[in-house]
Amino acid sequence: MGVCTASRLADAGLDTLCVTRHPPCSYTSAVSTECYRDFWPSREMADLMARSIDLMEATAQGGIGLTRRGYAYCARQPETLAKAVAECESLGNVRHHATLASYEPAPAGVLDAVDALPAGFDVLHGAAAREAFPALADDIVGVVHARRAGWVDSGRYAAEIVRRAKAAGVTFVAGRVDGVECEGGAVAGVRVDGRPVATST
Repeated sequence: MGVCTASRLADAGLDTLCVTRHPPCSYTSAVSTECYRDFWPSREMADLMARSIDLMEATAQGGIGLTRRGYAYCARQPETLAKAVAECESLGNVRHHATLASYEPAPAGVLDAVDALPAGFDVLHGAAAREAFPALADDIVGVVHARRAGWVDSGRYAAEIVRRAKAAGVTFVAGRVDGVECEGGAVAGVRVDGRPVATST
């Protein structure tokens, strides 16, 4: 988050210093689960993630191992499927399928033509669900295929973000912020390992 924020600030024309206790993107970023999705039970979270996915897709051309095969949420009970479908309907762009005639399977491989891939949700009912996903048990009554979801190589993604940040002019400093200096109600600087670093913004 820090490197992404620093990169965006630098893109906006600000002279940006990124202070990090560890090498950039090497702490929790290096051990993430590498998955993403825009299917959330609230509009606010879905919108927040949609914006994040926009930024990831824009970065994908740098070679970050982004895929978009989607997530398949399977239901054994009609009421479970109905609840998931209701959440999809609240987010919009839902397609229902009793057969696979109009269903577009997920593409294999790394993301390429983003605009050509489906977004939203495909709801596969009954036999259509099991035909699309043959490994499913016979008692699955339906599947919600959330399309704007997948995986990213977090190591490559982090390296690309760091590269872009440096190219935008971000300066990285190893250390710990141990104080914030304020003047007149505004931030005037920080202390990094006891050393003052002034800022005009």
